[in-house]
Order: sequence, then structure tokens, then C-alpha cells
Amino acid sequence: MQKFMMLALAGICGFQAASAYADEIRVPAEGRNALFLNIYQQNLALVKSNHQVKMPDGDAVLAFEGVSQQIQPQTTLIEGKGITVLEKNYEYNLLSRENLLNAYVGKEIIAVTIDHETSKNMFDKAVLLNNDYGTPMLQFSYGIDPHFPGRIVFEKIPENLRNKPTLVAKVSGKGKEAKDISLSYLTGGLNWSGSYVAEITGKEKMNLQSWVEINNQSGTDYKDAKVSLVSGEVRNQANNGVVPQAKMLMAAARMADYAAETASAEGGIAAESLGEYYSYNLPQKIDVMNQQSKQVSLWSVNDAAYEKQYKIVSPLNNYSKMFEREHAAVVYKITNGKKEKLGRPMPAGIVRFYEKGADGNLTFTGAANMPQMAVGESAELNTGRSFDVYAGGKITNINKIAEKTTETEYKISFFNAGAEEAEVIWEQKVNGETSIISDSADGKKTDAGLLQWRIKVPAGGKKNLEYKLRQTRD
Repeated sequence: MQKFMMLALAGICGFQAASAYADEIRVPAEGRNALFLNIYQQNLALVKSNHQVKMPDGDAVLAFEGVSQQIQPQTTLIEGKGITVLEKNYEYNLLSRENLLNAYVGKEIIAVTIDHETSKNMFDKAVLLNNDYGTPMLQFSYGIDPHFPGRIVFEKIPENLRNKPTLVAKVSGKGKEAKDISLSYLTGGLNWSGSYVAEITGKEKMNLQSWVEINNQSGTDYKDAKVSLVSGEVRNQANNGVVPQAKMLMAAARMADYAAETASAEGGIAAESLGEYYSYNLPQKIDVMNQQSKQVSLWSVNDAAYEKQYKIVSPLNNYSKMFEREHAAVVYKITNGKKEKLGRPMPAGIVRFYEKGADGNLTFTGAANMPQMAVGESAELNTGRSFDVYAGGKITNINKIAEKTTETEYKISFFNAGAEEAEVIWEQKVNGETSIISDSADGKKTDAGLLQWRIKVPAGGKKNLEYKLRQTRD
């Protein structure tokens, strides 16, 4: 038994030192010359890796190890001078205890138990009959054990199992030499989003920090990668459900031409126009590890301008003619212009606002989702409701002057319990053809079809608004 044990161990150790795939040329992820990631905001990324591979003259099998577990196999592109790709296979039947047991059903294995008297390992040969829910059933020379309590040793790894996701390609080439080969493919499981930290420093000033968060759920690590983040939504479906290869080639070329010198004058990361999209090229190589969420600073601006608004949308209509108390929404209006010290493409993301109290400590005052903003665009961010600023009002009169035409009179009272004057934006939704007959403040019609008034309410005070509308129904 001792002699058999030594032979078995020697056989196993000998296997571990040898390659399970002697006819393949391994292209390990660790040996790549460069790695590029082009990450989109829709659970999609383009991966490109460059390798130098010693090739034989004629046909060869290349095994690209460590590709993404969420690779879209139809999108793979292998390029190299003098290389012709004959066949591609994505092999994702990964090495695990369960898969190994299943692969050995009906085959001979080595069963290991412990001699309780000597505490030594005892080795015996058996056939694995079944692996029912992880409980192996073994057939020994002396009988069948349906609940084998010991360990199982396998002499080799089956050829259909891989220790990591692998793309296997059969290629043909001329010349026995080292060749530069690139692999490109699309994968799911990679995403990025924007976020902002806004510290209010004055009545109309704030310090604004822009961050990006990269999330990797692709099942693969990407070490020492040059990363481009694409803002905007690209179509990921063609007639056959695959991104056209020509478009992928363009994107791969774009990544190969990655520009490391992308810092803006303010020291942040500049956005590069890609037609309908923008690309943020991170200047440093980074590691994007599996099951990791990584935050990277995009840019930071001090004393950016904003406008704080108090806004109330009228709840009054033909069915609701009175309301007692409606607190104003607190809205921060941000305009993406040079005058406001911004003037750069801003990706969509959550903006979180902070403000220092009298004791000098920061207080979180609210958050809102901001859409992506091109230069010159504005966004109104609703961060909650004001405690001090509110309104009450009613419809005081309705007069039908024609079959489809009515005149309606409104009276609104605004209250401000705060220590500073507050300007309240009052908006009235209207239907049909509507005009202002009279009002106690100058109202206007907005591009959104709302009637709007701006009312300045003194600190600790009250201000009334009265207006009369004529409305003609269609």
C-alpha cells in the first residue's frame, strides 16, 4: 500500500508540472503588452489586448486565457500581420469540484481514506458511478459505496475543463517567428456612472467635484489598463443581435490611439468629442478588479455659479379649488457655461449638496439626479422641500363667459419663516388656449406651456399674488 501511495502521488505531481493542452500555445493575460478598456454607461465595454506570440510556421491553436466571463463571442476580433483566423471557440466550462466530478462520471479515480490506527492516507482505485448533488457514488473492486466519506484524487484535468475563461482560436500563419497579435471583444458586466459633490460656499457660489464610478461584475480582472469612459448611449443591437464588426473595428482603433495627454487647464480630465458621444480618457493606467467599485476623480472647480430657487407648482384646478399649505421645492439651477466656471460636457449622475453650519461643520442638504449636460445647457435639481417657505391659496371666482370659455380668479398667499428674503417661483398648469387677464405681479408663459410668476417674500413675512385667467377649451 505504501508503494502504491508513492506512485499515485508521483503521478499526480508529474501531471501538475505538465501542461494539460500540449498542442496549444498559451496566451496568458499576465503576458499581454497592453490592455485597453472602452467602458459605456449601459453594462457594456470594449476590451482590447495586445500580445506578442511565438508562432510556428503553418497552423496553430492559440488559447487566450482570462477573457471576460461575459464576453460576447460573436464580437471577437483577432488581428495580426500574416495571420488568418480559421476558427474561434469560447470555452467557459470552468474547473471546479462539481465540474470535475461530473467530467469523471464513468471513469476511474483514486479514493483516499485515512487509516485511523496509523493516521496515514490509504489509496484505492474506484470508478465514479454518479455525482448526485455533490455526493459521489463509487464502485470499488469489493462493492459500491453510495456515500464515500473520504477524498477523491484525479489523475489529470479533462480537456474540456479550463481553470479560467479562454478563447481558443485556430489560426494559420507564415514564418516561424514572434508576431504581434491583438484580441478585441465586447463584454457585459462593466459599467460606469457619474457623481458630483457640491459644497455651497456662498449665496450663488459652490465648489463642485466630479467623480466617476467604475463597476466591474464581468468575472475578470483588468490590471494595468488604459481606460476610456464613453458618455452617451450606443445601440448594441444589429439585425442579428450583434454590434456590426465595422463599428467595433472603429472603436478598437480609437482605443489603440488612446491619448494619455488629456488633462485640462484646470487639472482635470478633458472630454473628447466622438460624434454624438464624449470620451473621458483617464491619464493613468488603473486596475479594474472583478467585484470592485472604483471611484476616480474627473475634475474639480471652485466658485462655480448656481441659482437657488424655491418652486411651487399650483395644485389648484376645477376639482381642487383650495389648498392650505404647500411647501416649496428647493431647486438648484446649474448652467453649464464658461461664465459659471463650468463649460464642459458633464456626464449624468447624482449631485449631493453640502453646506457648512454656524459651527463650521458640513451638513448634507439633499441630492438629485442630474441629466448629462452639453455645454450651454441647464439643469434644475430638486433636492427636497423647504421647511420655512410655503404657500396657501384658493380659486375665488369662476365665470363662464361663453360655451367653451371661462374666466377664473386666483388668490395665493406666500409665507417665509426664514431669516432671509426668498424668491418663490409659482407655476400654474393650464389646458387649451389660456391668457392672463390681470395679475398683481408680472406673469409669463414658459416654453413648457406653464404660467409662471416670481414672488419675492420678505424674511419672516408674507406676500400675496392675485391673478385672473381666461381659458378656452378645445
